[in-house]
Amino acid sequence: MNLLDLIAWRCEWLERGKFSEHSHLAPPSCGFRHAHLSLEVARTPARQLSQAVNTIHGASFSQYLNDIRVAKAKQLLQNNSDMSITDVYLEAGFSAKSQFHREFNRVTGMTPSGFRAAGAR
Repeated sequence: MNLLDLIAWRCEWLERGKFSEHSHLAPPSCGFRHAHLSLEVARTPARQLSQAVNTIHGASFSQYLNDIRVAKAKQLLQNNSDMSITDVYLEAGFSAKSQFHREFNRVTGMTPSGFRAAGAR
């Protein structure tokens, strides 16, 4: 597994939401070599990591991360009709309501409330 493979794995991990106590270290059953690569990623300059994400996903790291967050928010809006919009954006990983609304609209073309209402019909 090379550095780009490891970054691709980490991106897939983020998309699947596979978060556990040790899942941030390296791919499952990867052994020392891949754990070492995980440390290499941690030491890689942010610009290089960003370029790798751009290459793999065709988007900037922040856009890619916000796409994942919006996907999580859509899931929460569809499955939790009693959850407030504030709770949705915080649970999805956004820290500011304005950023959440801007990114949600960029990805879906709708407001979060409009998305929820459209799903209720």
